[in-house]
Amino acid sequence: QVHMQELGTLLIEHSDVLGGESGVSVSDELIVTWGIGNIDDDPQFCEPGEGDYHLAESSPCVGTGQDGVNMGAFGIGCESPASFPVWHVSTTGSDESGDGSEENPFATIQNSIDIASDMDTILVHRGIYNELISFEGKTLYLTSELYKYPDSLIYIQETVMSGDGFGTSVITFNGNEDSSAVLNGFSIINGSAQYGGGIHCQSNPTLMNLNIFGNEATAGGGIYCTGSPTLLNLDIHDNHAQGGDDNVGDGGGGIYFEGSAAELINVRITNNSTGFGGIYGGGGGIYLQAGSSPSITRSLIANNVGHGIFSIYGSSPNISHSAILFNAGEAVFMEYGGNLDISSSIIWGNTSEYQLYTESADASVISYSDVQGNWEGVGNIGVDPQFCDPGEANYLLAETSPCIGSGVDGSDMGAYGVGCTEPVSIAVDMIPSSFSLQQNYPNPFNP
Repeated sequence: QVHMQELGTLLIEHSDVLGGESGVSVSDELIVTWGIGNIDDDPQFCEPGEGDYHLAESSPCVGTGQDGVNMGAFGIGCESPASFPVWHVSTTGSDESGDGSEENPFATIQNSIDIASDMDTILVHRGIYNELISFEGKTLYLTSELYKYPDSLIYIQETVMSGDGFGTSVITFNGNEDSSAVLNGFSIINGSAQYGGGIHCQSNPTLMNLNIFGNEATAGGGIYCTGSPTLLNLDIHDNHAQGGDDNVGDGGGGIYFEGSAAELINVRITNNSTGFGGIYGGGGGIYLQAGSSPSITRSLIANNVGHGIFSIYGSSPNISHSAILFNAGEAVFMEYGGNLDISSSIIWGNTSEYQLYTESADASVISYSDVQGNWEGVGNIGVDPQFCDPGEANYLLAETSPCIGSGVDGSDMGAYGVGCTEPVSIAVDMIPSSFSLQQNYPNPFNP
């Protein structure tokens, strides 16, 4: 897969890309040319589990690069690739009599994880799986049928991991997983825990194409993470963090990061809430502490009860091409040090007197962004961004928006590009007094 955000041109040809052309995720400002000779086939590495990415003699990448060269960094290194099975799970399967084949699948996801080895794939068929799941430190590809049909987003809605009745996180990554451990294409609901109602993450996995909602925790209603995962194409909404007795220790209705350098790309964090009160607000969207330094790109943090981002104890968010809107608190509240870097973004409609609170930050650099009330910095503006229909959570820009072409290198400010000719007229004050489910637009899970 290819993920790019900056302005420019990308030519892809004579390459093996997982998911084909749909496996390329780029910003609206990047021009992509899908050239000749591309394939979407298993490259047949010799032993990827051991870091050996030489090609097997039978690899479709042999001799299919430009001018007949091999695709990839290395040549042929073995006669045949290591075999990594695909284990199937279905609500109609059996852990007792099943063998994990498509014809005779297992019944539970955890049983499949227990049996699987590093680099195996676990393919979960549609249904509701009411169980607790731990990756057990393994490098696995755990996926719904979205893996086979990447354009059929219905598999996200209809393949559900539920923690109903267990009183703990639905999914746990216990500390040894790296980015090759992938969770792809699920709805995660009904988790209830002290740390991370939906997902408790102590490692660095890849979380992609997930719909995380209806979970609760003391810290991190949707996700709690002390590792540094990659979050790609997530919808995190309607989760709740109760908070604790400590005025600055808990919260994060959507996500709680502690000492994390996570990367967020195309993540929507909306309609989450925290029980925290007072000036700290608890981070209705995101709570950062202990020197967390997430990179947030092409993402939306909106309509949360509490600050959009609450950052404390030396945490330093880096935010680009994103929008932090209509939260019941500041867009970003910085406390006890840390650096704030925002570029090509829109900060608008948040309920507090200040859109950004940075008096306690070590440094803040805000540039080429639209900040309500104005903010000193190169390329900043402070005028109505002209969203298409913010009352319906449509934060695409009207053709008349001053944010078009006003970001870094002539890119658009905000998370999304142009989506309408003129904006719908709506009252300026849209701040929620309580949270409720609203339709995100564009929403990858409800096309």
